[in-house]
Amino acid sequence: MIKMNKIIVKENKLILENTEILITDFENSDCTFHVYNNVKCGIFSLPKTTDFTIYIHEGAHFTLEFYGNLCNHNCNITIYNEDYSQLDFHISSKFTSDNTIKIENKIKASNTKVNILVRTVEENGTLNILAEGIIAEKTQNNEYLEDIRAITNNNNHIRIMPNLLVKSNSVKANHNATISNIKDEELFYLTGKGISKESAKELIKSGFLQSILKIEELKMGGEE
Repeated sequence: MIKMNKIIVKENKLILENTEILITDFENSDCTFHVYNNVKCGIFSLPKTTDFTIYIHEGAHFTLEFYGNLCNHNCNITIYNEDYSQLDFHISSKFTSDNTIKIENKIKASNTKVNILVRTVEENGTLNILAEGIIAEKTQNNEYLEDIRAITNNNNHIRIMPNLLVKSNSVKANHNATISNIKDEELFYLTGKGISKESAKELIKSGFLQSILKIEELKMGGEE
């Protein structure tokens, strides 16, 4: 595995082109990303108040993944796609306290492909997730998927609001949202192998969160 470069983002503007990076921290709550060609970007930590704007330029493929914990976070992410661009945006997180994630994807281009996958595990808190895809009229051959899934641990409040505003007939658009407890049959299987109930729960939650990640170093905590 090629080791990805680790950086701390100190500016409000980040230009990424043909690179693979891991962002360990942001010094500002707001940041504008400009993405060109093929970029993989992993994020370990988000500011408590996050205001990101992402421009995926023509022909670019952007894989953006966050794997970490949320605690009293308010995250606003706005995404713009140009023609023939592709976005794979994955959020995997445990959360405590009160949190809000808002993802707004404004597509005024054609021949784009967007996959927004969210996996969250509630430890002891609340989470509101709004994922909104806005696909403009006169656009052609776009594909758009929102898939948001959450595991509740203490039956606290999780609210998922996936919205699609589609004004074009030439689009494949889908959204899914599920909230569930850990399945009894999964616990039964693992405890039947001699694993304690608490350890089994942690294994299930870890597998659930990591299932959508493509950047291996995120799963390894950035270690070599």
